[in-house]
Amino acid sequence: MITYKIDDWMENLPKFKAISVEHYDEIETLKEFPLDIDYDTYESIYKAGKLVFVTAKDGDELVGYIVFFVMPHIHSKNCLTAHEDLYFLKPAYRKGHNGIKMFQFAQEHLKNIGVDLVLYATKFEFDNSSLFRYLGCKPIDKVFTKLLQEPIIRH
Repeated sequence: MITYKIDDWMENLPKFKAISVEHYDEIETLKEFPLDIDYDTYESIYKAGKLVFVTAKDGDELVGYIVFFVMPHIHSKNCLTAHEDLYFLKPAYRKGHNGIKMFQFAQEHLKNIGVDLVLYATKFEFDNSSLFRYLGCKPIDKVFTKLLQEPIIRH
């Protein structure tokens, strides 16, 4: 049975690191850039109290997650906004209403902590628009990307 929880980022980091590779391999469209997550920045956002980490677990196994950055909207500081950064559910668990339940759980928590607006993104090649419409969302933006130069590893 899957359980949904607002979880501790730092305590779950090893499990997140393991599953994030599967997430990247499945849906990343900019494969020119290798997976190289800036965990220091995530930790800073977490320590600032602006990271909400929703987990879906089957027993102790992390099978899905949503990461939100929660802060006043930069264009309207009176609007507390949750910006979805990442979401993933292992393919074996994408049946029934597991994904819907994970997002509904997240939205209920966000509402309870005073969030006014939530922003989600979906990729054109892995389009989850129907999920977001089901959740009551409306499309407002399209995001375009262009590779300006060959990737340079900056370490």
